[in-house]
Amino acid sequence: MSTPAWLALAATCSGVVALLVDGRRGAVLAVTVLGAAGGGLASLSGGLAAFAVVLGPCVLAAVVIELGARGSGVRSAALGPLLPAPPSEMFGSRALRVAGGIAALLAARWLAGHVAAGLVVTPVPVFSCAFLWEVGILRAALARTPQEIGLGILAAAVATSAFLLLRGGTEELAVAALAVGAPAGGLILAAIPRRLAR
Repeated sequence: MSTPAWLALAATCSGVVALLVDGRRGAVLAVTVLGAAGGGLASLSGGLAAFAVVLGPCVLAAVVIELGARGSGVRSAALGPLLPAPPSEMFGSRALRVAGGIAALLAARWLAGHVAAGLVVTPVPVFSCAFLWEVGILRAALARTPQEIGLGILAAAVATSAFLLLRGGTEELAVAALAVGAPAGGLILAAIPRRLAR
């Protein structure tokens, strides 16, 4: 397999991780792998600068989420714990995300054959960008907490930034940085700890 194919496979796998993880640790993992895989896709036409533009805000958000939840008596302002599904619920949120993910794979395959990405000659990276974007929409639409909404928006933003950089190369760096930086900034602000009033 070629380098673009390996990077596209990594991005698709990061989408699966982002689709299935739950909780604060899962959010940290998802944000990190989304940034690394989306940055890898962006680097195909934008080089190291494109990789850094996509990965940087994601890693910063992951670090703040992790540090914001540490310490006794400190709770995240908005990224609280997930509410577990009741035992009687047989078809929960994760099952809906899996079903949506299967549909997203099919839709991404169709989109990859019909959307051009400028500097990239194969549709494989476009497939991965489309899948990541659809994963973001699914996470936000099926969210139970603000953390899941933020994760979904960030996944869609990483996909958008990677696609912009695939299409335009380094000319799109500023727009791509804003596209991924704004949702990452939202997650960072939500993860800043505050003392609970007793």
